[in-house]
Amino acid sequence: FLPPFSMYRAILGFVNKQQAQDMLMSKPNGTFLLRFSDSEIGGITIAWVAENPNKPGERMVWNLMPYTAKDFSIRSLADRISDLNHLLFLYPDRPKDEVFSKYYTPPLSKAVDGYVKPQIKQVVPEFTTTNPDPAANPTYMDHGASPVVSHPPNYGIYPPM
Repeated sequence: FLPPFSMYRAILGFVNKQQAQDMLMSKPNGTFLLRFSDSEIGGITIAWVAENPNKPGERMVWNLMPYTAKDFSIRSLADRISDLNHLLFLYPDRPKDEVFSKYYTPPLSKAVDGYVKPQIKQVVPEFTTTNPDPAANPTYMDHGASPVVSHPPNYGIYPPM
């Protein structure tokens, strides 16, 4: 369930958060990199540069909570990257589809025997855009991003207590 071996070339390796921030701040918004997590053994995280939604004109680097092998058993790294429309260029400047499209899961076929197959998609709440097409709106799974602080996951299964 780990990424295919050839995809490991896309992971920069042992780059810490500060190094990732320094590398990304000189790049256009939407540039991202993959690195091994400092905090989760064997984890892979995505860092990207984007505008601060609370301060227009200010840019910052965001870091997703690290993915583990369990996460990749549910949805592949390539598909997770595909889901996140705000990720545009793999550091330093390669279009993400150029690097990852060969690893994307093919689109689902239409309904069979009256059943429609559900699809899991990843979203980052701060970077979700509204889509008027209800068929295009993913079921919400929080795997949140945080520039500094991690929030406990809220998987939207039960109402808050």
